[in-house]
Amino acid sequence: MTTIDEVDLDVVVDQRHTKPSRATIPVGAQLKVVLFPQWVSVNWLLLNIPAGFALYYTQSSPIPTFITNLLVVIPCSAIIMFAADELVLRVGDNFGTFAAVTFR
Repeated sequence: MTTIDEVDLDVVVDQRHTKPSRATIPVGAQLKVVLFPQWVSVNWLLLNIPAGFALYYTQSSPIPTFITNLLVVIPCSAIIMFAADELVLRVGDNFGTFAAVTFR
């Protein structure tokens, strides 16, 4: 015969091992948030990627090629910071913060 204390202990142990339910976010919605986060964004500077390739392969002066490719670094760093913050939300504080600090 089990006592009330043993039954309550079993319920508590079972509740600790269950994972909290998380809503899944569709892939399209995730891409929309990453690529178009708001109306005023720096992501439009990603258009300089093909422009940088074009300047390099047409053998133009190195200064415009460098400036064009330098402008691409700004939105890339913003996307990496956003991804690191999302990682903190998904995997927890310990590993997520370690990854976020590593990428910054």
